Amino acid sequence: MQTGTMRINQKLLQLRSTKHRFVLILLALVIPLSLLAMLAIDRLASNQQPAALSSSSVFGPTLAKILGVSTLLAGLLVFVWSRRGGKDAVGPATAHRDPSDLPDASASIASRFEQQTRAMAAMTELDRAILSRANADRLVDCVLRNALEVLNCPLVAVILIDRDTPTGARTVLVQADTPKEIHNEPSEISLETTQYLAARPDGGPLDNLRDATVLAPLANHGANQFFLWPVYWEGNVSALIAVGLADGCALSADDRTYARDFADRLGVALRTNALEEKVKLHLQLDLTTALLTRDSFKSRMSQEVARARRESRQIALLFVDLDQFKKVNDAIGHARGDELLEQVSLRMKSCLREEDMVARFGGDEFAILLPAIAKGTDAAVVAEKLIAQLALPFNSGGTEQKLTASVGACICPDDGKSVDALFRSADIAMYRAKSAGGGQYAFFEQSTLARIRDRAALESELAEALANKNLCLFYQPQISLENGQIIGAEALIRWSHPKRGLVQPDEFISVAEQCGLIGQLGEFVRATACTQYVSWERDGIAPLRVAVNVSSLEFGSSDFIPRFASVMSESGVRPYCLEVEITESLFLENSGPVKDALDWLHERGIHIVIDDFGTGYSSIAYLKRLPFDTLKLDRAFVKDIGNRDGSEELVVAVLGIAKSLGKSVVAEGVETEEQRDFLIRNGCDSAQGFLWSKPVPAEEFEALCRGWSPAVAATEQSSVG
Repeated sequence: MQTGTMRINQKLLQLRSTKHRFVLILLALVIPLSLLAMLAIDRLASNQQPAALSSSSVFGPTLAKILGVSTLLAGLLVFVWSRRGGKDAVGPATAHRDPSDLPDASASIASRFEQQTRAMAAMTELDRAILSRANADRLVDCVLRNALEVLNCPLVAVILIDRDTPTGARTVLVQADTPKEIHNEPSEISLETTQYLAARPDGGPLDNLRDATVLAPLANHGANQFFLWPVYWEGNVSALIAVGLADGCALSADDRTYARDFADRLGVALRTNALEEKVKLHLQLDLTTALLTRDSFKSRMSQEVARARRESRQIALLFVDLDQFKKVNDAIGHARGDELLEQVSLRMKSCLREEDMVARFGGDEFAILLPAIAKGTDAAVVAEKLIAQLALPFNSGGTEQKLTASVGACICPDDGKSVDALFRSADIAMYRAKSAGGGQYAFFEQSTLARIRDRAALESELAEALANKNLCLFYQPQISLENGQIIGAEALIRWSHPKRGLVQPDEFISVAEQCGLIGQLGEFVRATACTQYVSWERDGIAPLRVAVNVSSLEFGSSDFIPRFASVMSESGVRPYCLEVEITESLFLENSGPVKDALDWLHERGIHIVIDDFGTGYSSIAYLKRLPFDTLKLDRAFVKDIGNRDGSEELVVAVLGIAKSLGKSVVAEGVETEEQRDFLIRNGCDSAQGFLWSKPVPAEEFEALCRGWSPAVAATEQSSVG
């Protein structure tokens, strides 16, 4: 260090010596030139003849003499200077200074230069940390490490003030003796201290008499003097840079300046970090309800699941679905619907603790995480509170709206050990609650999962069966009750399953509707039935009509008409030989596609049958307006004929309504002669059931038609039954 200081001292002396030599030479040249200029001006002013004046006549001899004298003078001065060793170059003050002072002065200059270099490197590293969007802990760590490198002090600390609790604080400090050890301790700060420092942007000393609590962590690590600089955010002191010194030590002006720079950098860093957190939080919240989004909820839940696993405790997940909210939303408009969802979110929050989490998953679905429960019944208590609160009337735009909610609950780790597994379990439980009527809660059960898996397997196998044509049609004859002849056939689909055997439509039609296969299934039934009917017609054994069932989902689709027309065109079947059976609930919908389809069928002479009449929303008013031909009496009424429980009166009423409207009636599920005779006496037109024949494959139906004898068939079937 001493050798380096001497070298710097020698360089400084050399620079100063060279500078003085240059000044003397410059003076030796400037003075003669100035005299020459004055001489020229004097001659021009003496009214000599201008034409006779020339540069050579004016400056020639004189210039040569002056330049010669100047050169001799400059050389003499340099010679004298070099002989004196440049002692006068440092000036009078230096000439009489003690030579031992020069190394100390140069050492001070070198020390300041080195500190400035370290400060520039430290500020650069801090700027990089800020630009890299480091979190608050990393920024504080960066400030402490670099401040300890730059400032001449044994201890540096950052005191972070709690924004929610202004007197609460956290002190993070590091010591020069152990720079790799970061101490993080809770502390307190008085409001008076905060106000005192807020009025001193350049910082200042603080002693224990003013606020011993905030200085305690520094004092515990050996500091006796304290200097603090405020860090501002939004006009308030949000943090402090603190320096601790031992007795007898002092901070230089440079140290104070650098400490202020660190405080400014920390302020920028904390502001940037806080704004980043605000933006992230905004992106994590649902705009309508200010609840967490699905992704942010899932991320936080994964942390809670991991913590629960480490601590061997239970957590509960609830899925909440608002029953029939779509209808309410369509009725009041989407703007009012959003207001309603906002009220729903507030009510749900009122049922939860501060540590519980709630999120909107989209639409009318919500998720709630209970991270600390003692037993599963705790989740049941919360579910009951939610259902009760959401059942209370809501005020939307001055009108009262009522909602109900279905809640599905599952427990970790019993019902799932991962986030995805818990989501699946809660979702299954929620749909179990909805299928039970809504407005209630249900817990996940393994048996439900088994049914779900079986259903998923059924969906996959059904799609494969459609692709491989493992489906077929059975036909049940429809009998005229007037003469006993076969007048029609209802086409009923069957699934020839390699393991399950012959699967009835009740087991897979709803699956097809829910998984989107109903369109393909319906098209297969129509194409097969139409082609078969044309074949029978060609063989001379065709009944009057063949009936096919159409799902309400398919009937209301926009492409139903073109697909139906395509089947008729390809098979060559005549329209009046077809009968389409649709449920009465479809008539109530009366949407554009449904009305168009009904009109299209009616205009082409295709018979329209209202299936399962009496089990839905039967209304004489809509029956009078609809273009249908036949009512089909549901088997639920037919089977109770003869039981004397009022069912016979209902059957008679339906038959009377049909006759008053000029419509025919076909009864299904007829199994006894008593039922047949009752229907005949009360004017029913036709019927089908096991009394005559069960549904049979096409080949058996052909044989049935060829050898049909009404009296014999009825006798045989009654003896079997």
